[in-house]
Amino acid sequence: MSKQILHLHLGKASPPSEAPPSEATVRFLGESFAIRSVGTGGDIDTVDRLIRAADVDPQVDAIALDGFATQLRVGRDRIQHIYAERLEAASIDTPLVTGQGVRGAFERWAIRLVHDAEPGIFTRKHVLLAPGLNHNGLADGLAAFTEQRRYADPIFYWNLPSPATGEAAF
Repeated sequence: MSKQILHLHLGKASPPSEAPPSEATVRFLGESFAIRSVGTGGDIDTVDRLIRAADVDPQVDAIALDGFATQLRVGRDRIQHIYAERLEAASIDTPLVTGQGVRGAFERWAIRLVHDAEPGIFTRKHVLLAPGLNHNGLADGLAAFTEQRRYADPIFYWNLPSPATGEAAF
């Protein structure tokens, strides 16, 4: 029997009342996983309600949040997402994951693979991270090759005119 995963995407599509969920079954390391994906249209109340419903559903083995990080990171700074505690508290018995712990490892690994395939591609280059928010693995991976890393977050999130903001500014 396959593991049942509820995948909630914070910003994708529209609330479940307007868009039907999609379903897929995948195999990983010899085990089968049935994934039900639901877009929430960015509605935190909908996310909270769906987490609470899944938590009491004995068929749901895990809940995956997509498009949501419990901790926001840029450079060395970290702040708790405004809704992190609320959503984490919504699931008492069912594991609730964001993938945030593995993202950085995959980003560092990807940079290493690109460098191995194209030696010198990042060496002493000027790199704009767009966005840099929650992509510390990417920034750390690039740091091995260049000190010239800038973040586009000031443009995207705060409408500031220049991406010339280095890590020291954060």
